[in-house]
Amino acid sequence: MLGSQGLDRFTGFVIGTTSLPVAAASPCPVVLVRGWKTAGGKQEPLIKHPPGQLLLGIDIRGTEDYETLLEFGFSEAARRHCRLRILHAWALPPTYAPAQTADPGLGNELAGRIVQALEQVVEPWRQRFQEVTAQTGVVMGAPGAELVYASSESDLVIVGRRERSLPVGPRLGHVTHAVIHHAASPVAIVPHP
Repeated sequence: MLGSQGLDRFTGFVIGTTSLPVAAASPCPVVLVRGWKTAGGKQEPLIKHPPGQLLLGIDIRGTEDYETLLEFGFSEAARRHCRLRILHAWALPPTYAPAQTADPGLGNELAGRIVQALEQVVEPWRQRFQEVTAQTGVVMGAPGAELVYASSESDLVIVGRRERSLPVGPRLGHVTHAVIHHAASPVAIVPHP
């Protein structure tokens, strides 16, 4: 678990020279905590009354291994005796924008398939962790922005990080980066293959 210099929501989470490399390279989950904001010269907790919910961001469209991410999310929700909200955000390709203007329901069929696929991915975990109330959600929008928006209702946001060996060193993806910098709650970064 690492802390930050905790600025306000508009300035964002200041991730420093220690936190970023650790979050990007750690072989185990890393939790980044920003527990206080400064308002008028005095510090106040960001989340005054924890809502008892964890938020897990998942991308089910790729070929990623999200088993590690789901294992962490369900295990943590069971340990904390709280709800788990699993969120998948998606968007139509930019080339569909003109067609979507003419037909606002253009993505409805695809959205239905995504909801169904997410339920199929999560159902075995619901069976395994029957004590955890897990709610799935699919929203149309930029994944980083949607997770940041939903973070205000959560005790912890859980996102994945692909384990890759790059010639310039480990990196975080753009969604994880956005969540780290702007989420209203602590963020857990879980490495996965």
